[in-house]
Amino acid sequence: MKQCYEKFKALGEETRFRIVAILSKSGRELCACEIINSLGKAQYTISKAMSILVGSGMVLERREGKMMMYSLNSKDPQVKALLQAVKIVAESQCGVKADFERLSKCIGN
Repeated sequence: MKQCYEKFKALGEETRFRIVAILSKSGRELCACEIINSLGKAQYTISKAMSILVGSGMVLERREGKMMMYSLNSKDPQVKALLQAVKIVAESQCGVKADFERLSKCIGN
C-alpha cells in the first residue's frame, strides 16, 4: 500500500507532475537534457525530481553512455491508472501545454 501512496506523492509537486506529463505525451524514452529543455528548469531541479519519480516507481531510468534515459513504468497497473488522470489534468494546464511545445521542438516532432 505504501508504494501506491509514494506514486501519488510523487505527482503532488508541479515539476514532477510536468515531467510525467511530457514523458506520457512523448510516448517514448527521453534523455535528461530533453526533459531539462522542455521544462526550462535547472539541471539540479530536474535531477532531484527524477530521483523522487524513480524512487516512487513511476519512472524507469537507464544509462546510455554518459546520458540518463527516462521512461514511464507503463507495465505497472498503478502507473497506468495514474497516467489517465495526468493526461486529463495536463490537457487543461497552460504551463504543461508550453512544455509540450518545447518538447516538440526539442525532439523534432
